[in-house]
Amino acid sequence: MTVTKNAQALTLQGADHVYLGFNPQGSVRKAYVGFPGVGSETFTISNEFANGSVAILDNTSVSGNLDVGGTLEVDGNISLLDGSTTKVALQGYSTQLRIAQPTGWDSVKVFKPFYTIDIDVSGNLDVAGTATIDGLLTIGGNANGDIMYLDAERDWLMKTVYSGASTSMVIQDRGGSKVWIYRDYNDVDVFAINTNMDLTAANRGTLTTSNAAVTGNIDVGGLYKVGSVPLLTVSFHGRPYAFNSGSNQNVYWMAGQTDENDQSRANALYKYKYPTNFKVYSVTILFDDDGGAYNCQFQFALTNNTGSDTPTFNGSSWPYTLTKATGDRCKTYILSTPYDVPSTRSLAMLSHTTASSTSEMVFLIHGYQY
Repeated sequence: MTVTKNAQALTLQGADHVYLGFNPQGSVRKAYVGFPGVGSETFTISNEFANGSVAILDNTSVSGNLDVGGTLEVDGNISLLDGSTTKVALQGYSTQLRIAQPTGWDSVKVFKPFYTIDIDVSGNLDVAGTATIDGLLTIGGNANGDIMYLDAERDWLMKTVYSGASTSMVIQDRGGSKVWIYRDYNDVDVFAINTNMDLTAANRGTLTTSNAAVTGNIDVGGLYKVGSVPLLTVSFHGRPYAFNSGSNQNVYWMAGQTDENDQSRANALYKYKYPTNFKVYSVTILFDDDGGAYNCQFQFALTNNTGSDTPTFNGSSWPYTLTKATGDRCKTYILSTPYDVPSTRSLAMLSHTTASSTSEMVFLIHGYQY
């Protein structure tokens, strides 16, 4: 049927609904356009084939709202217009969704939405520019794991470990011999930590600071060290009971003798007690030099908590020997294995020289708490 007429050429009129049906394969309708239901105000274009679709070719303008109840597939870009000017465009590129200004897909800007939206990212989120988040950023869900890598080479990793009250935030160096620095508002270094992947290395976790104020306690599970040497926090002195004899001599702690004949002032203070566990690290000997050369030997023994029992020495076996050369006034002996003195024991010391001497000696004991 051909209708030749200007203006409204054909009218389909119904009392409460009307539509035009299409039967391309016989008596069964496969498509229709119009108002299909009683009182319907929605103009419908419907393809009733099971796998059919509706194709709108060339340029199509929608002046009102476009409601999509299913999946909207766009084979191309989506432009958001202000009048006739494209302000923002969306592009599907490989597995990415790009949001860009029309000046180019590399100049990406994300505009703040008028409404709150939730974005779930199950894979990687790569941001080439600046990302501004005006709200909370939750990373990692309810489980521990890697949160983010810092810098292009992924040299730093931020993650969470453990659970409950023990949950901890970790900033981990994934390379080697890097420095973690905290700076103040004026970009001045406050302190730095020299990290090292080898946790047994002597220089691991070195904290460097010029000014650190601590208002609470500092609990140290290991040792304070200066370089490779423990910080020596224990120090006390003693003197052999007799100075001019090559025989074995008990060392009296805090003794106040002024010469070798004033032995009675020692008052038998030859058992030393410290309030915490400590280890003897080194022994320094001061000599009132008589010009001679000889060996000074010594050993330690432990007594009970009150020092009331007698220490047991091996008078013929000397584990520590310091050689005094002619003219020496001061020498230090570092123990190959620090001598352990528990807080429940007292320390006694026995000394011996390989030659009789009128040289007066003072022993300085240096150790560290643990």
